[in-house]
Amino acid sequence: MKRQLSLLVFFLPILSVLAELSILSPKKDATVTLIKEPQRNFLMMSREERKALSFDPEKARAMRVSNSGDLPQPLTLEWSDTTPAEGKTYNVTVKRLPDGKLFFSATTDKLTAQVVNLEIARNYEWTVTTKDGQATSTFKTEDRAPRLLQFATVRNARDFGGRIGIDGRRVKQSKMFRTSGLNHNAQIVYYKLDEVMQLHEEGKLAGMGDQGQKLERQIKRGEKIDPKFIRLIKSTPSEPGKLKLNDEQRQFILDTFGIKTDIDLRSDMECYGMTGSPLGPTVKWYQWSYSKFGYGYLFTDDGYKSFKTVFTLMIDEANYPIVFHCIGGADRTGVLATMLNALLGVEEDELAKDYEATWFSSACGVVDKVHREWFEAYLGRIKKYDGANLREKAENFAIQSCGVTMEEINKFREIMLEEPR
Repeated sequence: MKRQLSLLVFFLPILSVLAELSILSPKKDATVTLIKEPQRNFLMMSREERKALSFDPEKARAMRVSNSGDLPQPLTLEWSDTTPAEGKTYNVTVKRLPDGKLFFSATTDKLTAQVVNLEIARNYEWTVTTKDGQATSTFKTEDRAPRLLQFATVRNARDFGGRIGIDGRRVKQSKMFRTSGLNHNAQIVYYKLDEVMQLHEEGKLAGMGDQGQKLERQIKRGEKIDPKFIRLIKSTPSEPGKLKLNDEQRQFILDTFGIKTDIDLRSDMECYGMTGSPLGPTVKWYQWSYSKFGYGYLFTDDGYKSFKTVFTLMIDEANYPIVFHCIGGADRTGVLATMLNALLGVEEDELAKDYEATWFSSACGVVDKVHREWFEAYLGRIKKYDGANLREKAENFAIQSCGVTMEEINKFREIMLEEPR
């Protein structure tokens, strides 16, 4: 008995040291949000309410989010220590459950740590450890897409996946990402509005290619020309677009997201002088002249060929993880993302939300009138195809117009949909 008491006395100090750390936040099994409140408020509105904002500037201003609105809401992990000391450090890890995939690991001398780029609708375990103690807890992430991303200095970045598709199967996360351009466009100088009007008065505009003819028709019909959308080229590039990423930022993207393939939807001129992905030689780079890929242009011979070409890459699992983008990640990228998610069975309201999330990074925070009209017209074109629902209509677009087979569509679904629960 005396020996047992002495052993108990010996272990008591050790037990008290091991119990020094306590989890403060998030509380055990709490559900945490990964998007900011203005973003969340917008996504919780009905589709009709969101559409109405595009045509009501005053209400749109009331919904405005900051210029960092396309970034995720960081999750703050917080703990207490009953025996803090100068120079003491804490190792913090966050692992996805049940597979244990590591999403975050850091060492800090503070009692907090911030985590980004977690997947939505997941369970996580996090642990804080010192040389003489450890504490562990669990939390869940909210089931609310999109999964916004911190993609180094590349803006308008989010996971393509996360939404619910066919038979309640979730589109896989961390397989495919949509972003803005990974480098800047080569410098193209466009004519300004007053210069366009001068060319019209001189009788030269109609002879300046497709864009000149389009502008000439608009002027003759008395339509107002928005200077932001004039694409009549005055001078072409002489060198590639400037880089957005330094070596450290490139490595962060590669380490965090494991990108293998960069699908660049920009035109040859936008990509002037480029020979590979801005992410470096380990990433395969595919680029075509997709200047006519967006909206109604998708329903042309060039658009059909473009979709077929891209889709062929997406049915080869060796290409994943994939990032696809144009320059802003809005129009060409948005059109492709909408069609792909439609093929996976994502509901129309969620397709719209994914498209609309691009404007979290804009000055107004909601889709402007012009882009809203383009997007709604694009959905209207898809709906003209036969089918009982949007998924079947998207299938018929891909099969009848683009030459994609049902076998290829099912292969894409096999790659991109989680197993049924």
